[in-house]
This record gives sequence, structure tokens and C-alpha cells, in this order.
Amino acid sequence: MYGSTPDSHNRRPKSNPSAIARLFHQAFRCHGNGDLDGALDLYHRVLALDPDNFEARYNLGIIHHSQGELEQARQHYRSVLRLVPDHLPTRYSLGNVCRDIGDRDGAIEAYQRVIALDPGHADALHNLGVIFFLGNQPGAAIDCYRRALAVEPGFGPGHYNLGVALYHAGRLEEAAASYRAAIRINPDDGDSHFNLGITLRELDRLEEAAASYRAALANNPDDVHAHYNLGSIMKELGELDQAVSCFNRALELDPGYGTALCNLAGVYHIMGSIDKAISCYQRSLDLGNDTPATHHILAALTGHTTESAPRQYVVDLFDGYAPRFDQSLQGELGYLVPERMARALAQLVDVPPRFSRALDLGCGPGLSGAPFRGRVDSLVGVDLSEKMLARAKAKNIYDQLHCEELVSFLEKREERYDLFLAADLLVYLGKVDPLFAALRKRCRPWARFVFSIETCTQSDYVLRQSGRYAQSAAYIERLCDRHGFIIEYRRDTGIRKERGAWIPGQIFVLCRPEDCSRSPGAA
Repeated sequence: MYGSTPDSHNRRPKSNPSAIARLFHQAFRCHGNGDLDGALDLYHRVLALDPDNFEARYNLGIIHHSQGELEQARQHYRSVLRLVPDHLPTRYSLGNVCRDIGDRDGAIEAYQRVIALDPGHADALHNLGVIFFLGNQPGAAIDCYRRALAVEPGFGPGHYNLGVALYHAGRLEEAAASYRAAIRINPDDGDSHFNLGITLRELDRLEEAAASYRAALANNPDDVHAHYNLGSIMKELGELDQAVSCFNRALELDPGYGTALCNLAGVYHIMGSIDKAISCYQRSLDLGNDTPATHHILAALTGHTTESAPRQYVVDLFDGYAPRFDQSLQGELGYLVPERMARALAQLVDVPPRFSRALDLGCGPGLSGAPFRGRVDSLVGVDLSEKMLARAKAKNIYDQLHCEELVSFLEKREERYDLFLAADLLVYLGKVDPLFAALRKRCRPWARFVFSIETCTQSDYVLRQSGRYAQSAAYIERLCDRHGFIIEYRRDTGIRKERGAWIPGQIFVLCRPEDCSRSPGAA
């Protein structure tokens, strides 16, 4: 009768289990002995007899993965999971192959499934952390690394990667602790020593940073970047001969290292070896390191005056200087310009006791604004250096801070101010006509402009070998006439120390009256 005959169309023929087991063990031995071609053939023969043998499919995936045949490996892993959805090794291997292919979403899904099945799977947690970090998710990466290390606290690469993620998250002290943990597990881990050096330098712990770079070089004496970074630290510490040695060693290892040449030139510049400095800068240009900063310093050293320092030169200079700026200026260079500017303003009898809105041009970390804070209702700071502004923000001196080019800031703003400050600003501008023109538009009636200059006599302005500009008093006088300012105060003063000697300068207080034809006391 219909329906009584057994339907064999969709049934697989039964195979000899012992034959399948023998083939599988032969394949497994070939696999273990490195005979991958033999193993592939035997695993396929197993599948011909038993298509649902997930172990053979898994091992085929492993072989294809090891041979770089990633898509084939992924297909085999997926076929296993169709048979055994919660097979943990396959889920983990699928995550690895997706990672290697570049399928970020597939890797995340696979690793997260592994962790759901086994919350203590340290390898999946660590690999997931790597993927999160590479996807610019350092917070998620940190969480994964910490969970992995809770399971395997002795896993050195986990501490190293945690340090990298913490560094990029701005958590420098924690990053340093993680690198030190990696070093305790593997004292010969040069990368951990190197990254610890980078972190300690960011923390302004220069001596400790130098020790870390030396430890990195003990493990890899030909690490060109460790020589370069150690040279940079020695330069900052004032150990100039050691800095020269480090930069020269970096250049021996990599003669085309343009940044090392520029830094070597900078050390020679500080040492007063001007001809050597010029030679290094020129070699750097010849190597293609054609930067505005290099041209600026070469112009300074060779006696060519330009109109202003390049923006990027100023940004790089002050970003690098930010951690030590206060200590260096006040402790080493005898810098008292802001206090002298404040005293100059206080000596003028026609100046109001308080100002409603003050603008600190080139405010840096706040040294210039601090002496005036008590005389203003609102203090705004503008600077090109993000790192300087971060230090200014931490001091709570300013009501607002802006990272912008000064003239551009003045030209596009609508607010008007009754006090402008510029301590040690004009030394990076040279030609200051555009600044005076922009200030004029933002002045309230009887606004004051208090600033310092380094002085010269031979021309309107000159670019000195220091890379800083000096202006003449006659130039400032002509600018005042042109833009409607009156000089209320002018006094000679030492601006800063250079090689133990004071650089001559002047402090000015200008006033821009409501009617530029009338003086403040006119009837």
C-alpha cells in the first residue's frame, strides 16, 4: 500500500564506525607529524563516509587557517557550528579567522559567544580587547584586558596591551603600572621598557624615562627609536653631550632619520655650534624633511628675517615645552614679565581699578593671566597649544579658553575688550601690524594693551638666532600712530636669561582712547 514502503531517498547509508575511526586517527597522526596534505586527504575521506563528523571539519578548518586559506577555514568552522552550535574551540577559532580576515563584527560576535559560554576564557577576552582597542574603543579594551588578567595574571602580553590601552585613554599612571607588571613577568621585554619610557616622559619623570630607554637598549642595542627618544630626554635634562651621542647613534643606524637630524641640530644650536646646527638642518632638508619649522630655524641661524614664526613650529615648541614650562621659565630663566606687566598697569593713575573683559593673547599655561585675575571680571585666554591650554585650564584662572590663531580669533569675534595682555607673544610674530589692526577692532573705548618685546635697534624687527623676534621701539611707536594707540608706559627690562645673560626688552602699556585725537586726560 501507499506509504508502507520505507523511503530511503533522504537517508545516508550506514558506514562502518571502526573504519571511520581508523581514518580519523590516521589523519590525526599525519596532522600531528606535519603532513598536512596527507591529513587533508584523510579528513576528507572521513567526511565522505560521515558528513556529520564535526571533529574532521574542525581540524580541516585548523589546517586551512594555518596555511593562510582563511575563507576556507571560516567555511569549515561555520559548518561545524551548524552541527554543534556551542562547540567552544570552534567558536574561538572562528573569532580568530574573522579577525585575520578583517571581519571585525564577525570576530566580536564569535568572541562574545565564547565568553558567554565560558566567562573565564582568557584568550577570547584578550583577543576581544585587541579588537576593541584597534576599533578606537580603549575603555572596552581595558575592561576585557582586566577580565583576562583576573583569570591569567601571569600573562605578560596582557599587561603590555592593557598598558597601551590605558596610555591611549590618558590614564598614564595606570599605564606605567601595567608596563611594569609586564616587565616583572618578562624583564627582557624591550617593548614594555620602551613604552614605559614614553609614558614616564609624558608624566615628566625624565630620569625614570631615561632609565627605561636604557633598559630597552640593553635588550636591543640597535633600536633606533630608543636611541632617538633617549637623546630627546638627555636634551631636556641638559645633558647635551649625551644627547649628541644618542642622536648620532640613531643616525648611524638610520642615516635617513630626518627628525633625529633636526634634534641633533637643535642640540648643536643650544651648544652654540651654529655651523654644525646649520649643516644638520640642511641635511635634513636634503632628506626631504621640508618643514616650515626647519626653514624658520635655518633662516634664524643664517641671518634671514621672516615675518612670523610658522604656526606648526609654535605649536610643536609649546606642546613639547608644556610639562616643564612654569618651572623652566620661573626657575631657570628668571622670567618675571607678567608680574612686571601687572606692576606697570598698577602705576598708571588714569587706569580703572577693574576691567570688565580681558583677553590674554598667547596665554600659555596661565603665567601671564594670573597676576591680572584679581583686576578683571572676565578673563579669556587664547593660544595655539592644546597642551598649554590644558595646563591653564587646570589652574582655574580663565573664564574661557580658546585654541586658535590670534589674529583670526580677533577678526571673527564680536566681543570687545577693555584689557589685552601679551606676555612674550610678539617674539613669535615679527611683523605685528596685523595684530594691531585686529586689536583696534576689538577695543572698547580707553582699552589698554599691555605687552612685552625683545628689543632691537637696527630695523623694525629682526629674527634672532634663538628663533625669536625682536622689535624696535620706533616700530612700536609707528604702529601706535597708525592704529590710534597712545603709549602710556614704556620701560626697559630684562625679558629672560639666555646662557646666563639677560635678553634686553621693554614693557609697554598702550591706550586706545574713544577719540583717537584726544588723550585720556583731555578736556
